[in-house]
Amino acid sequence: MHSRTLIIAISFILLALVLYTVGVWAERIQRKLKWWHTVFFWTGFTADTIGTTAMSILSGSLFATTFHGITEYRHRPDVVPCNLGHDCSNQEK
Repeated sequence: MHSRTLIIAISFILLALVLYTVGVWAERIQRKLKWWHTVFFWTGFTADTIGTTAMSILSGSLFATTFHGITEYRHRPDVVPCNLGHDCSNQEK
């Protein structure tokens, strides 16, 4: 059970890394946010959430009220505005 959950967690986190990377670099190179960049971002977000949840299940601290349990899901709301097409680069043009 634990080894299967670990494989799922690692696979989804690596998938999220690839999807986020493709989405971010493609948008950066093309200098314009296109619909398919957003698809990559949201798919990466979903894979990241699945992987993080699987790791939380492994550690027995799903939605725990510890420091790590609170900070683990803190970054998720920060991703949403960027995925909705807002400029989150904080760079002057």
